[in-house]
Amino acid sequence: MPAPHSPGTAPAPHLNHPHGDLAPRNRLSGLLTGATARLLNARTALLAGYTRRRAQLPREAGDVPGWVMVTLMSALLVAGIFAVAGPQLNKLFVDAISKVSGM
Repeated sequence: MPAPHSPGTAPAPHLNHPHGDLAPRNRLSGLLTGATARLLNARTALLAGYTRRRAQLPREAGDVPGWVMVTLMSALLVAGIFAVAGPQLNKLFVDAISKVSGM
């Protein structure tokens, strides 16, 4: 019977293991470890790039953020429409409710 390894080299440790060949499990473990390391390196690189880019952007101190301006303009628009058409909108609402409820 031929030797399981070449002369002059040590036998592979998984060949004599009582649970059979562990090479597929070790290979999968190595692939997962490598993939995890690559993902962590990519995440680190992305965060470093974001941090550098964010540091280069001008500061917005003193400016009114856009969402505040949009919110105020929307509130003013609703208040203006209600001031002009409030009584008509109120009558329209009361008529609609009375038709639905049958009163």
